[in-house]
Amino acid sequence: MELTVFTILGMRDKQCREILTNILRAVEGVREVTVSPITTRASVWHDPPCTAPALAWAILSLGYGVLLAANGVNGGRGDAPGERA
Repeated sequence: MELTVFTILGMRDKQCREILTNILRAVEGVREVTVSPITTRASVWHDPPCTAPALAWAILSLGYGVLLAANGVNGGRGDAPGERA
């Protein structure tokens, strides 16, 4: 499983969080999504065939800007939710 973290440009409130969470969860291979309007970040735990570009496209399709903050196996940031060593 991989963790990809994005900085979302234009996210302002919990309605934005809900919209982004729903669109990201709809991408094939996504297992868990956490979106924070406070930090303007979206963390997405996913398996293939899901890729960072596919996730970014989903965000861009909503009219938000997106910057890749981290990508990789667990994004170098620890375990995915519910998966502890």
